[in-house]
Amino acid sequence: MERLLGGQLGLEDFIFAHVKGIKKEVNVYKSEDSLGVTITDNGVGYAFIKRIKDGGVIDSIKTICVGDHIESINGENIVGWRHCDVAKKLKELKKEELFTMNLIEPKKAFATTMFEAGKDKVNPDEFAVALDETLGDFAFPDEFVFDVWGVIGDAKRRGL
Repeated sequence: MERLLGGQLGLEDFIFAHVKGIKKEVNVYKSEDSLGVTITDNGVGYAFIKRIKDGGVIDSIKTICVGDHIESINGENIVGWRHCDVAKKLKELKKEELFTMNLIEPKKAFATTMFEAGKDKVNPDEFAVALDETLGDFAFPDEFVFDVWGVIGDAKRRGL
């Protein structure tokens, strides 16, 4: 825990906990050589969309979002593939052709919590309850929640 929060985690970094949400099948017309997307993986076989370039092919498809898990490309299951292999597969698709991606959108952690309501002062007990209610069975250990909340509180007090 101390290594994670000991300066290696920047204020602009996000911690993603992918809880499977909506499945979606998206048809993409590859009109350019590059799709304008960066792929990452979690090290245990799940590839995700990390970044979408403004004005790129993928940017024009509003149902594809950062954080989406790529489950298959043209019906080929890619679960278990590294991000570089998924990126290579997408790059090898022919220009001017239509292809299909099956994606799983992550559930949004704070979509209905006090943060959306605009509260800027929340005590750690309310924060932990919000996480538990939002994530259901998938919850962070209390120690982690309080450590992250402490880092956020410290940063806010320093005006970062």
